[in-house]
Amino acid sequence: MVGISTDSVESHKNFSDKYDFPFRLLSDPDADVVARYGVKSWIPGRSARAVVVVGKDGKVKSHNVQSLSVFRPTDEEVLRAASTAAEQ
Repeated sequence: MVGISTDSVESHKNFSDKYDFPFRLLSDPDADVVARYGVKSWIPGRSARAVVVVGKDGKVKSHNVQSLSVFRPTDEEVLRAASTAAEQ
């Protein structure tokens, strides 16, 4: 599992250190990954809050994009999507 956003590497490192984040954070400053997975925010140059589950075969198994971060999926929904993808 990785987190990806348009934030800088330094921003990710500070966030990860502050919250003892348990997984890798990747920077997408040019929004290439954002565009590829269709997770653009309504705020220019930013990514929307999204959970994209990619299977071992490289295909998208689950795609949940929210324009406002307050509507993000629950932890249980994320785990269910990841578990379902692992079974396929």
